[in-house]
Amino acid sequence: MTLVVEPGVVEWLDIVLRDGRVRKSVPAGGRGIPLAAICRDMPAWTVADLSLRQKVGQLFVVGFDGPDVTPQLESLLTDWGIGGVLYFARNLSTPSQTEALSASLQRLAAEANLPPLLVAIDQEGGPVTRIPWGANPPSAMAIGATGREALAAEAGAAIADELRALGINLNFAPVLDVNVNPENPVIGIRSFGDNPALVGRFGSQFAEGIQRADVLTCVKHFPGHGDTVSDSHHELPVLPHNRERLDRVELAPFRRAVDAGVDAVMTTHVSFPAVTGVADRPATIAPSVVSGLLRDELGFEGLVVTDCLEMDAIASGIGTVEAAVQAIEAGCDLLTISHTPERQEAAMRAVLDAVRTGRLSEARLDESVERVLAAKRAAAADAGDSPGWELAADRVADVAARTASDSVTLVRDREGTLPLDGTVTVVTFDDADTSAGDGDSEVADLAAAVDSPDCSVIHRTADVTTDDAGTVVVGTTDASADDEQVRFVRELAGSTVRLVVVALSSPYDLRLFPEVPCYLTTYGDSDAAMAALGRVLRGDTSPKGESPVSIGQDSPDSNFG
Repeated sequence: MTLVVEPGVVEWLDIVLRDGRVRKSVPAGGRGIPLAAICRDMPAWTVADLSLRQKVGQLFVVGFDGPDVTPQLESLLTDWGIGGVLYFARNLSTPSQTEALSASLQRLAAEANLPPLLVAIDQEGGPVTRIPWGANPPSAMAIGATGREALAAEAGAAIADELRALGINLNFAPVLDVNVNPENPVIGIRSFGDNPALVGRFGSQFAEGIQRADVLTCVKHFPGHGDTVSDSHHELPVLPHNRERLDRVELAPFRRAVDAGVDAVMTTHVSFPAVTGVADRPATIAPSVVSGLLRDELGFEGLVVTDCLEMDAIASGIGTVEAAVQAIEAGCDLLTISHTPERQEAAMRAVLDAVRTGRLSEARLDESVERVLAAKRAAAADAGDSPGWELAADRVADVAARTASDSVTLVRDREGTLPLDGTVTVVTFDDADTSAGDGDSEVADLAAAVDSPDCSVIHRTADVTTDDAGTVVVGTTDASADDEQVRFVRELAGSTVRLVVVALSSPYDLRLFPEVPCYLTTYGDSDAAMAALGRVLRGDTSPKGESPVSIGQDSPDSNFG
């Protein structure tokens, strides 16, 4: 099938809709139908309109390779009636291509006489930013460092405007994990901070901003991934705290978001023995967590979405296919499988077989299908016309710049090193890997940020010696994952150079070298963050940020017991 799609419009074929109406294509050379109208004009689907196979398909959101509709994806859509797709950077090359891709997918669903698709993405900001062009939205921790809850709402709304312009109607954001553990390898600056009340306030404002801009929001990772020392992408983390502690720290932000009416909640592949009674059962497939804790105790009635079932915490244990069945048994509604078509189809077959054999009742399946369709109806009702990607991207850039200006944090300057002048040697390292990101990233040009008429800047990459004169500015990136960064900074701190360390990602780097006399953190290495940092280092402006996490030498959980 050849799909001809202009950016922003759709050239329709004659499509016979479910209720018998015919949607005519426009004359040759005419403009097509705005993308938002694809969802808006579809009839109101109900569970009764779907076959058993299609009802199973509606419970799956799948990822795929490349910027075009693959044959495997088209087969899953037309043969199974999948509920949605999940975009990664691998799918997105330009704004016009992305908008056309979204329109093509919605058109395929319409031609197959299926409900519109949920088109999802993880556009959190900071290190988890799937859109590889345009302005990089600020990290959650940068927003938290500003102390301005209204800015969280603005950031959510700006991101949602951009997504809506691209035909994306569901954002798997924000993160509501309380990052009380500095050793956490997967959350870090994706969290708003280490205080449950702050995370709840800022996260709920961010989610409200997304919803106010007519995009569905999905908070994550329930019941909490903020106090783990392992990454569920690679293994099953276990959080051994008792229920009182879970209620006070991990659950508090989610309770606030549920009370505020958030659209969807994503489960985490972390074990909570205090809830499940066992240490080897991920929350995603635990009825006591999903049905008991989230539904019954917190009273959540919206859409429950799984984190990707191909993550090793699941795939290396009970396996992706069996987990799909158990996730529905636990109470999940929408199952995410991000990569492998064979696993995606096998999981759908397993769920279909479970219904046919009586392991899953069709009534249980219908409950989740109705929630999926309800979410789609909400997305269709909210599918207002977009102001266009360029204007939306400008708004993201503006929010990013204002967040950066208000978030740069001067933790200490014991020797009055700032503002910088004279000869300044700037040292940076390669960016550390992160499993939560979407491809490699590069540290922005710290040397350019420092450069000014008052400074003679020399840029090096970890080859400066302690004999060099002048001031040395070192930009670290998640130093806990790189022994070379730690060794290098400690060596400089023990020398006679005037040392300034800037944590370009994790503010916790200071814990590794507490002797550093001048230390700042930016909670991200975007162009906006580097520009704001440069103004502080040069003395053009004062640092305004306050760290939303403790980065001293106290116990990482000293506030929570």
